[in-house]
Amino acid sequence: MMKVMKPQHFFRYLAIVAVLFTACEKDKENKLDDKDYRSQWVGEWDFVVEKYWYIYDESSGCDTLYYLGQIRFGDAANKVSIKYLETAPILWQVDEFGKLYRYCEDPHEYAEGQFEGNNQVHFERGYGAMGGGGGVIVDGIKKEGDKK
Repeated sequence: MMKVMKPQHFFRYLAIVAVLFTACEKDKENKLDDKDYRSQWVGEWDFVVEKYWYIYDESSGCDTLYYLGQIRFGDAANKVSIKYLETAPILWQVDEFGKLYRYCEDPHEYAEGQFEGNNQVHFERGYGAMGGGGGVIVDGIKKEGDKK
């Protein structure tokens, strides 16, 4: 005789399977892939962030911040997400040589950068027009335990 599962047991098992499936999908997102050239840069990073600003004939300033951040795979095959401050991560296009590109809609903005090997990165983002501007200069070193 075939035994029928009680409805409450069925839903418990279904919930457990759903949680396990979701957890596996999240692991796939940030799992390192040896065939993906971006894998060498994914991980935890120490960043030194120099923020600067200026207003013509009025004021200028500079702050230096230190931040433990992350570099993760981006939302496309040629992008990385760099979180170098507490604010939202910034998406960059990166080629296999480590050159960072970012499209700037405003003609008064710029963004450029470069990975140096698999454990150093340098990039700049800035803006300026009509006598004022500002930006950031960022240098990063990959955490020792995260080197590939």
